[in-house]
Amino acid sequence: MRDRELERKAVGITATMLTKCLRELEADGLVSRTRYSTIPPAVEYALTERGKTLIPAWSPFTAGRRGR
Repeated sequence: MRDRELERKAVGITATMLTKCLRELEADGLVSRTRYSTIPPAVEYALTERGKTLIPAWSPFTAGRRGR
């Protein structure tokens, strides 16, 4: 998911805090970050295999947010 798309979907969080959280998740091996050398620069985040193992645990928390 592109960084700007995440910012639009993450209601109630500043871009700075979102970036901090994503960097921490990356450091923990839960998300991967790909930087593209385009103009303007683009960054894409994806769940790693380790991060995907957490999907079942988070599903109950996100069930009501789908489709928003």
